[in-house]
Amino acid sequence: MAPSRGVYQAIHDEYRDMATWYDSFWASYTDPVLRRPAEEVVRIIRRRPPPREPPPAAVTVLDVGAGTGALLRRLRDETSDLGGLVALVGAEPSGEMLEQARRKFGADEGVALERSCAEDLPFADESTDIVVSTSAFHFFVDKVDALREMRRVLKREGGSLVITDWCNDYLLVKLYHLLERIRWNFALGYSEAYPGPVTSEEMAKLVRDAGFDNVRIATYRVRVFGFFFWGTHTVTATKP
Repeated sequence: MAPSRGVYQAIHDEYRDMATWYDSFWASYTDPVLRRPAEEVVRIIRRRPPPREPPPAAVTVLDVGAGTGALLRRLRDETSDLGGLVALVGAEPSGEMLEQARRKFGADEGVALERSCAEDLPFADESTDIVVSTSAFHFFVDKVDALREMRRVLKREGGSLVITDWCNDYLLVKLYHLLERIRWNFALGYSEAYPGPVTSEEMAKLVRDAGFDNVRIATYRVRVFGFFFWGTHTVTATKP
């Protein structure tokens, strides 16, 4: 189900305006934050049993909220030795952010990019081996619907979920979110609620309630911009 148009449009407007300078400005944040989810996805890929017969079937990785494609590029580079085994797909609601991602990959046939929101993914049931999302979950307007969509597109028996996002267990994240809510409602004049981060306990419950098994969550701080320690959590789970 597509999210509220008002909130969706407001978020789109923000990322439309920052798309061209997003990578350069946020590199000190994205580089360290992407490290853990990228390592987790690559670990899942490499532990899969080799195919019994050639040609090898591609492992499909879907990045939900792919932004400018920073994680996809990292995954492509870190699995380049697998010789086309990995098919990368990005879903991103901002056309301007998606355009920046397309410039990164050009005609790379191993990467496909689609414009869509997390709550209404344009992919077939059980079509994806791994769903990953980084620094986007706090922006999902309907987090329950987003998780259900992720579960829907994952394959049974081995389909894996990896989500890294801001963690509302940490004071700095809470303060930043408060300032963003004030900016959203008063400075920008949006009347609808500002979507935001959840605690690690809330995250684990959301993932379990969406029907995932083997839910594990780790909370930790990541050093960003040289001196901030940003509260983050990574949740992993599988589709039964």
